[in-house]
Amino acid sequence: MVIIKSDINKMLLGLLSRQDLVDLWWSGTNKAFDGKTPNDVYMSGEDGRKAVYNYVASFCGGDYS
Repeated sequence: MVIIKSDINKMLLGLLSRQDLVDLWWSGTNKAFDGKTPNDVYMSGEDGRKAVYNYVASFCGGDYS
């Protein structure tokens, strides 16, 4: 599975309803990622991309992993 940021952004937009909140989410620290930003985790490599994708998908009412 190839994970691209735009796919995650589509889910985030559905959850947050505004693009500015999506942008803030990427740059804000997150307890789920040990205080790192989702963007830092995403950029860390394939495992990071999977972690961010699975985290967001978990709030979308389904198992997407």
